[in-house]
Amino acid sequence: MAKLLILINLAYFFLGINGVIGGVNLLEIAGTFKVEPYVIGYLATFMSVGSTAAVFFTGFFARRLQVNQVLIAALVLLIFCYVGIALGGSLFTFGLAMLGCGIGTGVFLFIANYVIITFYQNESRTAHLNFINFSYSAGAVVTPIAAGVLLKHDVSWEQLYLLTAAYIFFLLLLALPTQRLVTDNGKRRTSSEPKENWNVNVYIIGFVFVCYALAEVIFSNWIVVYLREFLAVDIVQAGGILSLFWAFMTLGRLSAGLITRYIRVDYYIIGSATLAFFSYLTVLLLKNTYLIMIAASFMGLFFSGLYASLVSYGTMQSKQASSKLVNFYISISSVGSILCFLLSSAVNQYFGVYCNLLLSAGAMGMVALLVGITMFINKSQKQNIQTG
Repeated sequence: MAKLLILINLAYFFLGINGVIGGVNLLEIAGTFKVEPYVIGYLATFMSVGSTAAVFFTGFFARRLQVNQVLIAALVLLIFCYVGIALGGSLFTFGLAMLGCGIGTGVFLFIANYVIITFYQNESRTAHLNFINFSYSAGAVVTPIAAGVLLKHDVSWEQLYLLTAAYIFFLLLLALPTQRLVTDNGKRRTSSEPKENWNVNVYIIGFVFVCYALAEVIFSNWIVVYLREFLAVDIVQAGGILSLFWAFMTLGRLSAGLITRYIRVDYYIIGSATLAFFSYLTVLLLKNTYLIMIAASFMGLFFSGLYASLVSYGTMQSKQASSKLVNFYISISSVGSILCFLLSSAVNQYFGVYCNLLLSAGAMGMVALLVGITMFINKSQKQNIQTG
């Protein structure tokens, strides 16, 4: 189990790289293919489609294969896809490789969350979820500033993708000698789980995951474009602002597990989402680069513990944290990513990148509002039980 957790955390570091590298290089990629940036945004939708499909089907395959076999297959696919993005030379190849990348990342997302939620309970579960999200944040911290510096020193965006493929190959070497990390022998999971009756809060939290995805993914993929195009910020500084956002998100994720031991998770989500919303608006209102850095840092801090806390809070809305419930939340997050790329690219095409970011900020405000609604529903249900 320890080796599997190490591999999962290193894979999540890659997911952090994968999550922001396209946004940092967006103008360069669009320039190479001689298209507007929103066209690349539309093609990036294929990654979310692949991720969503993989999340749906990985549960089926994970019950019949060793988990490390599934991870190895995903790593091989990702290597080919990253090389294809760098060397393909056409929009068709780029879009196809994006689809393959999504499948690979979807495998990681499902297995990591499913293993942790299946084998750990309560505080230990939240701690492990926060730690893999910390690993994601670490990858997202390093990438923008490193990519900005390398691009400024004439390293092409294609070479950046090849460097990332080399890191994936390193993960493959680590995974190959490891045997029988986790197998489905029927002891921990059953093929005939009882039917589950989910209350309305499960579906509300599902929509909250969509809103969270809109807020995080749009910011990560479009803030650098906004800073470079509208505020004429240097690419190194623009990448540095995104790195600061992720750096403070990383620091926050280290402490979020401790904070939620002393504060109810629903209060924590509402408070953090509200502060994140106002920090986001502040970033969009400011024009001074250094003040934007400060606001983006606070924004990352308030974003930090939201995803893991939403997973924990979401599983509390059902009597049992089953694989179906976990799969539902991860899948709905992937659907949010699809919606994000489609919606953000359309908004950028017709209204501009600033409106894109306003939409993203509004989605974070909805996170706080909707979790507040679930609290009200839970309170009403308890009162009805007591009076009944």
